[in-house]
Amino acid sequence: MSHVLTLPNQAEAMRATHSSGGSSGQGELIQELSKHPLAISERDAGKPWRKMDHIHLSRFDGTDYCQWYGRCADGFHRPIGRILQIVAASPALSSNK
Repeated sequence: MSHVLTLPNQAEAMRATHSSGGSSGQGELIQELSKHPLAISERDAGKPWRKMDHIHLSRFDGTDYCQWYGRCADGFHRPIGRILQIVAASPALSSNK
């Protein structure tokens, strides 16, 4: 895995949501990160997505932050869990696949 997920501090998370004009779709990196243990734990926290017909991990445009979103019955996408920061994996982590 070339990148991993971490939890940013609150100021970084707020900056990510305010600096982004939107969120990007399902790129190869986001698909890979959706299998990361931290992403799975945030997705499954409280299981709010059970009332949603679709969930996806989405990256905030122009940032290294992402968050799960789910589409509700009203058609709106709602955030799930906390904002996650995308960081490059250290060489030691990359070699321990």
